[in-house]
Amino acid sequence: ARSYAAKRLDQELSAAVSDPTTRNTPAAEAARAAAQQRYDELIATAESNHQRDSAQLQRELAEGDTVLPPSLASWESPAWDRPPVPADGIRLGELYAMDRGSLRIPYCVPVPLNRPLWIDTDSSGAVTPVVGALLARLLAATPQHRSVVDLIDLTGAFGGLVEWLTPVLSEPPVTDYSDISARLQTLVDSAELAEMAYHSGAAAPPAQHRILVAADFPHGYQPLDVQRLGMLLMRGGLIGLSTVIVGTNESDSSDGMIAALSRSCRHVPTVAGTPLFDPWTDNAWQLDLDLLPLEPERQVRFLRAR
Repeated sequence: ARSYAAKRLDQELSAAVSDPTTRNTPAAEAARAAAQQRYDELIATAESNHQRDSAQLQRELAEGDTVLPPSLASWESPAWDRPPVPADGIRLGELYAMDRGSLRIPYCVPVPLNRPLWIDTDSSGAVTPVVGALLARLLAATPQHRSVVDLIDLTGAFGGLVEWLTPVLSEPPVTDYSDISARLQTLVDSAELAEMAYHSGAAAPPAQHRILVAADFPHGYQPLDVQRLGMLLMRGGLIGLSTVIVGTNESDSSDGMIAALSRSCRHVPTVAGTPLFDPWTDNAWQLDLDLLPLEPERQVRFLRAR
C-alpha cells in the first residue's frame, strides 16, 4: 500500500505541475493538496487494516498454540505435557519484521525434512541449543514410528545432549573423521535397498524416522562423503530420513560438489540480523530460532527420548 500510494502521489503531483502556465495557480495547489490527502488517507487505512488483521492473527496464533502438536508448538504450550501426537512438520522459530509491528509468525517446515536443514555457523558448540531444539521437535513429530538418530560430532559439541538421546541413537556418535564414511554408507545402503524395493513394486512406507545430524561440515569429510550426502538428499525420503547439516555456508565454495549440496539445502541463519527473504514477495524477515532450554529437567521433557 505504501509503494502504491507513493507511486500514485508522484504521478498526481507531476500532473499538477506539468503545465507551466497553471503550475502556480490555486487550481494546481488544490490538486496537490487533494493528491496529498488521498495519499494520507490510503496510508492511514492500510495501517489501520494491518494493525487490525495483525492483532486478529496474533490472537488466533495464541489460541492455536494450545492445541497444536508439540513439534509445532512453542515451549510454553501445554502440548508438551500431553502424550505426543503425530505432526507433518516442525517449528524452527518465529519470523518477524521490524517495520511491520509486533506480529511474529511461526516458521515451520515439513517432516520428514524434504530438504535438509543447513545450520549456518562457524562453531557447532555455538548452536547446540538450536540443534537440541530441532532434535526435540523431530523426535516429537513422529511418535507413531521409532526414531533413530545418527550423530556426527567431531568436536564433541553435542556431548551434553547425548545422555538424553542415548535411547534413540543408532550407535555412539561419530567423533573421529575416519568413521564418517562408514556411518554415511550405512544410510546410503539402506536408501539404495529401499529404492530397489520401490522400483520392483515391493516398496513399503518407512517404519522408522531416521535423523542424521552431520556437524562440523565440511571439515573431516572426504569427497565421497559429500557424494553420499548428495545421494541421501535424493533418496533419503525412501527411508524416512531427515538430515541436518551444521557448518559454514558453502554455497559459494570452490568445490563444486560441496557448493551444489549447500545450495540444495534450506539454510537457517544463526547470526542475529541475517535476513530471510520471502520467496514469493522477496520481503526480508528476521528469524528468532527456538533454542532448547538449558535446564536438564526441561531438556529431558522436551527431547522425550527417555
